[in-house]
Amino acid sequence: MVGSDAAEDASAAKRPAGSDAEQRAGAARSLSGEKAQRIVEAMRRSVALRGTAGSTFDHVSREAGVSRGLLHYYFGTKEQLLVEAVRRDCELRMERLEHQLATAKTAEDPVFGLAVPTECAGVPSEILMPRNTWADKAAYDAQAKKLATMFVENFKRFEATAKPEVKAAGPKG
Repeated sequence: MVGSDAAEDASAAKRPAGSDAEQRAGAARSLSGEKAQRIVEAMRRSVALRGTAGSTFDHVSREAGVSRGLLHYYFGTKEQLLVEAVRRDCELRMERLEHQLATAKTAEDPVFGLAVPTECAGVPSEILMPRNTWADKAAYDAQAKKLATMFVENFKRFEATAKPEVKAAGPKG
């Protein structure tokens, strides 16, 4: 550990655990710091390697290069650290998905006017267009038209205050 890391770790380790409310408040501490991010990434790796039950503060603190006390300072409990690790994992997955969708080829849905991806890595292209997932294409067309009509009727309640771009984005059918 670097000198300032050791001092901060020692300071965190000396703090009393406090009440449950204080421990939950610790979870709300800023996670923008480099140490907190190292801890979250270490927890993600530990869970991938050992599973949730097998991941301990000892494993995570060693891998992150910080004391157990610092884990308690930032997160309070293993459960709160796990929440943050899952949150980070979700953020990473969403970033990858958003990138894939932003760069995907699309086709306009003829009824709803939505840009529907025609290809996306890891997803069979035949299921991307909703109509293709129905065995009876005529039944899909009838249901889509019915849904579009219901949308248009419902939207009439908001039409007077809706912006022109919102009005233009409605169903075409």
